[in-house]
Amino acid sequence: MTVKRLISAIAAILIVLVGVGGFIAIRYTPDQMARWLLPADVTLNGLSGLSLGWSGGGIEHLDITLPQGQLVAEETRWMWQPKLSIALPLRLVSMVAKEITWVASSQSDTQYAAAPAASPQLQIDDFRKSTWWPAVETAEIEVNRLSLDVAADRAVVTMNTPISFQQGMLAAQWGEQHIDMMWTQQTPTHWQMSASLSGPRQLTSEWVVQTQEDQLILDGELQLADLPISHSNIVLTLNPFVSSNSSTPMLSFSAMTDAPIPQPAEGRVIGLQVRGQVAANGAGQVSAETALLASPFEAERLDGEFQATWGESFAAPQARLVGAELSLMDIAVGDQQLAQIETGLSGKWDFETGIGALDTEEFTLTVSAREWIASIRSSGLSMNASTEHVSASGSLQIDAKTENRALPSLDAVMSLNVGQDVVQAEVSGFAPWGAFGQLSVRYPLGTQPANFTAHLDSALWDWQVVQAELSAINPELAEIDVTSLNFNLNAEGKYDQSGLVGTVSGRVGDGYLSTDSLGLAGLAVAPFELTVQDDAFVLGSPLSFSLEGISAGIPITDLAGTVDYDRGSWVLTRAEGKALGGMLIIDQFRDFSRDGPLGTVYLNNIDLAAIVEIAGAEGVNIQGRATAALPLIWQNGKVLVDAGTLSGTPGALQYQPSIDPSQIDQRVGAVTAALSNLQFEQLDADITLNEEGVMFLSTSVRGSNPDYQNGRQVKLNLTLENNLLSLLQSLQTIESVNLWVTRQFEQQN
Repeated sequence: MTVKRLISAIAAILIVLVGVGGFIAIRYTPDQMARWLLPADVTLNGLSGLSLGWSGGGIEHLDITLPQGQLVAEETRWMWQPKLSIALPLRLVSMVAKEITWVASSQSDTQYAAAPAASPQLQIDDFRKSTWWPAVETAEIEVNRLSLDVAADRAVVTMNTPISFQQGMLAAQWGEQHIDMMWTQQTPTHWQMSASLSGPRQLTSEWVVQTQEDQLILDGELQLADLPISHSNIVLTLNPFVSSNSSTPMLSFSAMTDAPIPQPAEGRVIGLQVRGQVAANGAGQVSAETALLASPFEAERLDGEFQATWGESFAAPQARLVGAELSLMDIAVGDQQLAQIETGLSGKWDFETGIGALDTEEFTLTVSAREWIASIRSSGLSMNASTEHVSASGSLQIDAKTENRALPSLDAVMSLNVGQDVVQAEVSGFAPWGAFGQLSVRYPLGTQPANFTAHLDSALWDWQVVQAELSAINPELAEIDVTSLNFNLNAEGKYDQSGLVGTVSGRVGDGYLSTDSLGLAGLAVAPFELTVQDDAFVLGSPLSFSLEGISAGIPITDLAGTVDYDRGSWVLTRAEGKALGGMLIIDQFRDFSRDGPLGTVYLNNIDLAAIVEIAGAEGVNIQGRATAALPLIWQNGKVLVDAGTLSGTPGALQYQPSIDPSQIDQRVGAVTAALSNLQFEQLDADITLNEEGVMFLSTSVRGSNPDYQNGRQVKLNLTLENNLLSLLQSLQTIESVNLWVTRQFEQQN
């Protein structure tokens, strides 16, 4: 057939087609004819301004509804320039779209809802066997400018020369990103490709494309500027025409990449190897293995394998983390240093149910700062998660040091629950001496503050272990011996950006504790409550306390009183007890936080004989009672008495020295004779205690001795000096204070 006959035949066919088309167009509109060609599940909502011609065509408005969404096109025009030749290559001159909008549907229309979901098949027919494929394979395409508007973004594609399967160059602009692509056919089965992305994100890649019968292989090198990758290789193997029943995967891929780990774990390079395949029926699997390739520490590890599988139609996807090991050292996080973090990891995740689990093995975390270091260990922590809830639980062992002193080891059992609206955590602590307490925290996700509660109870503590542990921290605490002390504390409050607000309530009882010089027996504090806000707290009401006894050289029993907190210091507002056969009263006695007056101790109706007995004065026998007021001062860590007074009631004094009267000075002998049987009417004394512990008594005694100078009235002014601290220390050595406290405790039990 000659070219002339071929052209004539084509012209005749076109005349027939135009005539038939014209007849149809007389009876039917373009949108009616378009509906004939559309699939059953596609609805044509509107079509106007359709024009077709040899050089191109266009539409003014097109509105189509599909099960997945809606496509609307406005003012779309296209032009082409066909080359009438045997190969029929197609040259597309231009395409302009004023607006193309795609709106995805959240769910299919009700008219399609009842239709059963077909299993997706990735298999495609071998289009190479189609009659039109040779024309397409040898076609040339040229686009001067192709633009596509999607919402507020616009994509523009440009070409400098026509493109074909054999070679081509493309440039595209999408927002701020610019894309360049180029390919060249080296052999009938071999192409060389390159692509680059520039703009806010930058990427460069080189690809080799090969075809082998029904198989397509892409082998490429990739470099990302935002995420520095020292080496990356990707291999994709496509078998697009395999049957869904074939064992040959439709897609196989593998990737290897090396990348440095960013701060704070810089100086390390991690390698990632990914493998996977997808069958034509949608089933597939993927695995990713990691390995630490370079590290400043030989013992560091970062290894593991991630596995994901799914069934036909991408159903029942599941993921697993297998044999993961993590071991890193010397990582700076703010002011702290992660000296070591080491654990084994395993886990799984079911995508359909949205439920997963993660377990650790032999977890170790060591954190250090300038003044402390803490080591946290666990035999295993478990975490379970769903799409709506995450929970974690396990036990921890915590060891810490501060200023080269080891703190007591603590064990903790913790649980964490994270929901859609709230996070809750509970921790129970255990120290070497017993249960340490419980802490619960509830944090609503939002603007509400975090709420917390805490409980501490010492009823079952072993106080010998407490003392041994605390003495190792601070040797001064070794001076305190606790035989028994039961306290129960409860705290609750909230914390937000404005600070901490809470209340602490509790009680103290059965307290028996001592130092070398002071013993307390039967200490009890009535139920109390205080409010805490930031660094300050306020007592709801004064603390009421009681003591069965105090041993400090001078015994005090049945002491009870109240303590208040005022402007940053404690004040003993009132206390009453028994001492020296009389009553001891303390009024407004402040704490020892600063030098200055402490308060005044009053001794009412005390027995003078008890004072002589304590002092151990030989040869002195006295009957009578007295009242004393002792203003106390705190100065340089010592208690002083400034201008104390004592006033006695009428009584009797007999003094019989053990020294031979003939060896006594005449003046002293006269005083001794007067005191041998003195019936006194008045006894006054001024009392002073200085920083050296020396007490001065300036005493004035007025009375008479019936056995001396016919009972003549006498008045004696005596100044007595004694080291009170030495006296008290000597009294304390007679019976150990610790032993006294222990006996008092045993008597009550």
